Amino acid sequence: MYFSLLLTFAAIAVALTGSIGVVFALGRRAQGNLSQRERATVFHLLFAAFSTLFFSLLVAALLAGFPASEPAVWRVGNGLAAVVHLFGGSKGVHDATRPAYGDVNGIALATGCIGVFAGIMNAVVLFGYFPALSATVFMLATLWALVVTALAFTFLLATGGDLP
Repeated sequence: MYFSLLLTFAAIAVALTGSIGVVFALGRRAQGNLSQRERATVFHLLFAAFSTLFFSLLVAALLAGFPASEPAVWRVGNGLAAVVHLFGGSKGVHDATRPAYGDVNGIALATGCIGVFAGIMNAVVLFGYFPALSATVFMLATLWALVVTALAFTFLLATGGDLP
């Protein structure tokens, strides 16, 4: 069950990442005219997409290669995801409250806070708490990274990078 879902997450991440390349090639962004906010949005899109791709494929490969070690695979996945979500979420909070942008970006602040929470939950599972939920926590955190990718992609398309 999880194997197919992980591969689906990876495919969606690749599709969104490839699509943004087309958007940049066709828009004014290809000329290098990115605002600070656009650069931050692009960073979060690519960081979340590549994290989703990497973790989905890594955990799928480990599950396929070591089926008897499934609990250990989920702990390793949650440990790596904790680092990524704590970094990405805290950078999201920082970017959302950056004085250079003039105002607090509520959506970016919320997504950053949820990312930090996801990282904390990944760390809790890494340290051995809630072992029955280890796969669920990993999958939800990975899904959250995919949601962040989709949100950043949508905002870059719809608003030119100036998030509401």
